[in-house]
Amino acid sequence: MDCGLGNVLSVTFRSPPIVLLGTHRSGTSWLGRLFDACPGTVYWPEPRPIWMRGDPRRDDDAIPPDRATPEVCRSIREAFQSRVRGCGGGQFCEKTPSNCLRAEFVARVLPEAKFVLVVRDGRSVLRSSDEMQGQGINRRRLVARLREVPPWKWPSYAPVAAETLWAKLFGRKMSWWGPKPKGWREVMDQPKGARLGWQWSETLRTALDAMERLSPEQVFQFRYEEMMSSPKKTMGDLVDFCGFQHGQIMIDRAVQEADPSRIHRWRSELDPQVVRDARPEMQSLMDRLGYSFD
Repeated sequence: MDCGLGNVLSVTFRSPPIVLLGTHRSGTSWLGRLFDACPGTVYWPEPRPIWMRGDPRRDDDAIPPDRATPEVCRSIREAFQSRVRGCGGGQFCEKTPSNCLRAEFVARVLPEAKFVLVVRDGRSVLRSSDEMQGQGINRRRLVARLREVPPWKWPSYAPVAAETLWAKLFGRKMSWWGPKPKGWREVMDQPKGARLGWQWSETLRTALDAMERLSPEQVFQFRYEEMMSSPKKTMGDLVDFCGFQHGQIMIDRAVQEADPSRIHRWRSELDPQVVRDARPEMQSLMDRLGYSFD
């Protein structure tokens, strides 16, 4: 898939960009830090304003593929190339959880990219998502996001920014945290478990479906649980897929930092009622992925 015009792809990358996909709280931040530590890579965590150039006034994150016009493709690719040049060159890597909901759009913008998709037990994601939403807004991250948006584009982002600032100023929980699938406002009044379960399922299912439509050579999919229990093998396979020359650094750090106890932490820290409320929303995808409710 591409943007349709050769002149758009004249903005080239020396090595295939690496797009890290995964739902919120599925281990993508930890994995991103390992990418960042690998010599020869240029890692950009969550450049959401750049991706939103495809549809800046959109209320959800599900940017359709047809928004990848030549102008949009060129703008996004040039922004990533500028980042690479500013860092002295290297292989571009990024992770943005909301890209799960627009993976086909991303694949049209970066048709040469390699995609790494991490899958995690939805119950662990629920536990961590509930914890993060209760923490409120990260002021430092908010300021960093504002700096990434040119002043002349602020009006396009004003509604979302205003809602975020309101929550921060009054010390309230965010009304929504994480990727926004289509219809996210309609489920906000549902019980916590149903809401979080629906968000996880819609976000991950959309990414899985999109990856199945790409060439198998473009996609590396693994389970978070496999990385925690067998870090040497799992990270070794990932490094080989990416073609990193200095990937041993990532393998060594994965072996050192992997914590198998995180796999089942939800059992002692997640409210059983949240799991019961989430199950109808999650059951189909959990079955598809081979996870079982017990």
